[in-house]
Amino acid sequence: MARKDESILNLLLECPCWVSVLVSGIAFVFLRFILPSIDTFDGAKPRFLNRGKKRRSVSTLSIPRASDRGVEWVDFKSMAANAFAKGLSGAAPFVALLLLLPAPISALSSWKKRERG
Repeated sequence: MARKDESILNLLLECPCWVSVLVSGIAFVFLRFILPSIDTFDGAKPRFLNRGKKRRSVSTLSIPRASDRGVEWVDFKSMAANAFAKGLSGAAPFVALLLLLPAPISALSSWKKRERG
């Protein structure tokens, strides 16, 4: 049976302090650089795989043309997902700092445990 308080912050408090620093760094890099560059929500390749190739603009990715009728349509689900992913990029430092909070507490508790013997 799972414990009640298994939040990520409680788990990081129980781990060594370097785990919190590592998780914080990975979360920052993912939210700041990798997630905004992925445009797979609308079927396109991630931008970081298209190095050196001509990149298509977001407008051509989110508003494809129907070839049989010449009618334009908008995929609102993919537009919302792309906007959400790009919006999370601005929150990356705050998420990283939040995940970094357990590191000094964990280091202090492990230092006290070593001192007690």
